[in-house]
Amino acid sequence: MPPEDVQLEDLGACAYVLRWGGHAGTVTVAEHQYRVAKLLAARGESPAVQLLGLLHDAHEVYPPGDVLAPVFWGRGLVGRQVAWGMRWMSRRAERAVRDRMHLPHEFPAAVKHADLALLSTEAHCRLPGGPRDWGSNLPPPNHVCEAWDSEYAEFRWWSLVRTLSQQVADEMREQRCSDAAAGLDSSHGWDTITALLELAVVADRQIARCAPLRRGAA
Repeated sequence: MPPEDVQLEDLGACAYVLRWGGHAGTVTVAEHQYRVAKLLAARGESPAVQLLGLLHDAHEVYPPGDVLAPVFWGRGLVGRQVAWGMRWMSRRAERAVRDRMHLPHEFPAAVKHADLALLSTEAHCRLPGGPRDWGSNLPPPNHVCEAWDSEYAEFRWWSLVRTLSQQVADEMREQRCSDAAAGLDSSHGWDTITALLELAVVADRQIARCAPLRRGAA
């Protein structure tokens, strides 16, 4: 899919995409990304890296969605063909979303490490009868033992999107202005700043839409 087909409003649908094919209850992609971002913050990572953690699975709102890992392990001729097709579609969607927001195609290793740590914790909390070897350096299990409902996950995800996208855009803009004042090339990064400010505006609208739902639920 081309980047111009990515609508930023679509990204909130990650709150309605279940992790683990639904076998771990109502743990959504939105909640997972939120907790990855918070784990990165606890580990002292910058707001920019936290934002990448918050968006690392955003492409899963588009086909093929959150594909179960065993699909990518396809065995036999047909299994390998299916795995190749699914992986190709997933990477295509991932690139489109990241290009739309002018983000790097490859995220820092810290994001992947936090992603795997949350995967391990989700497995221990929500799939107690599953395999025990899910990795190490785990955050406290109570991070994800009580899964959020989708409406609450969407509200929390958009709220953090607004905060981090605005913060990172402001920091990048300040750096560009400093570079210009110092006579350095300040052209790099403006597309990303513009995209992040647009994302913050979209997040504001989505938060306003979600808020009445939260009041109604209460």
